[in-house]
Amino acid sequence: MVTGKDIGKSAITVGATLGKWGIQGAGMVFRGGVNVALASMNMSTDLAKTFSGDSIGAPIGSTMAKGSGKILKSGISAAENACVNAVNWAAQKGKNALS
Repeated sequence: MVTGKDIGKSAITVGATLGKWGIQGAGMVFRGGVNVALASMNMSTDLAKTFSGDSIGAPIGSTMAKGSGKILKSGISAAENACVNAVNWAAQKGKNALS
């Protein structure tokens, strides 16, 4: 027989899963934003190189853009993982309270 505690545990599991999906979806959106920003930075570097004829700054700008992109993406992933871990911890606490 299904008890109220079983229903509560299942509701916590569903809520935690939806929360994790939301966090992961937000992470994908933020990483996509970083990719768009990097693409526009590279494009502006290319345009500046084309119009000025200066090719010295382009490799420096590309290297800086790649480095900052990696840092931002790793920061987003770390925040995403921390949030998912917090949701898992809260869900486990809720399930334990119903036991």
